[in-house]
Amino acid sequence: MKSLAELRVGLIGLGAIASRMAQLVRVDSTSPIRLIGALVRDTRSQRAVDVPVVDSLAALLDLRPDVVAEAAGHDALRRYGPACLRAGVPLVFLSVGALSDPAFERELSDAAQVGGVQAIVASGGVGGLDIIASLSEDRVEKVIHTIVKPPHALGIETEIYCELYRGPARGAALKFPQNANVAAAIAMAGIGLDLTTVVIACDPAATTNRHEIEASGVCGRVAISIDNQPTPANPRTGAVVGASLKHALERLARPIAIG
Repeated sequence: MKSLAELRVGLIGLGAIASRMAQLVRVDSTSPIRLIGALVRDTRSQRAVDVPVVDSLAALLDLRPDVVAEAAGHDALRRYGPACLRAGVPLVFLSVGALSDPAFERELSDAAQVGGVQAIVASGGVGGLDIIASLSEDRVEKVIHTIVKPPHALGIETEIYCELYRGPARGAALKFPQNANVAAAIAMAGIGLDLTTVVIACDPAATTNRHEIEASGVCGRVAISIDNQPTPANPRTGAVVGASLKHALERLARPIAIG
C-alpha cells in the first residue's frame, strides 16, 4: 500500500477496543486515519463514539475503505475476514487466536492471495513480536509466554493464585479465545502454535494484565515483562490494545514506518 495523506478505515466491531481507538484518533490531529464506518451486530445501540455504523460487510465495503480493521473477536474474523480480503481490501486484525484452527488459517491466507492484499496482525497487548521473529530465523530452543490476570478478567472466582492452563499456544487460543490472542501472536511470530508454551494463571492480588515472555536460541535470550492496565469496559483486554490498533493502521500510511 502506498503512503497516504488520509487512510480510510472501516471497522469490524465498535466495542471497547475500537471505541478506544476512535477516541485516540479524534484527539490526534496528526493521525491520517479517517473512520468511515463500522460493521456492528446492532445498529440501533448507543455508541460511545461518533462513527457511522452498518449491518453488513457489503455495506462497509461500499464505503470504499483503504483498509479494514477487526476488533470484534474470533467469530467476526471468521465470518468477515476472508471475504474482505477476497474483495481486495487489506485487513488489520487483533483476533489472531482464530488462526489456531489450521483450516481457517489456510482460508485466510488463500483469501489474501486471491485479493492480492495482506492480512496483518496488530500487536495488541503484547510487545516483542519483532525480536521473537528475528530470533526464530535461527534455531530457537524455547518460547514461554506466561499470562497472569485478576480473577474477574478470566471470569472465575478464587482467593488463591492458580494456573488455569499450561501447554501449547494452540490449546490456549482455543480454550481462552478472549484472553490468549497475544499468546497466539507471539507463537506465530516465533516457533509456532504447537511448540510455544503458554501458561495462563489467575492471581487475586493482580491489578494488571501481566505478560512474561521468555525466549532463547542461537542468537541470544529475550525476556519481556509487560503490565497492561485493563480496559474498564472489558477487563479481559488491556487499555493499550486500542492504541496498538491505531499504531498498526497508521504505519500503513506513513512514509517512514517504525515498529
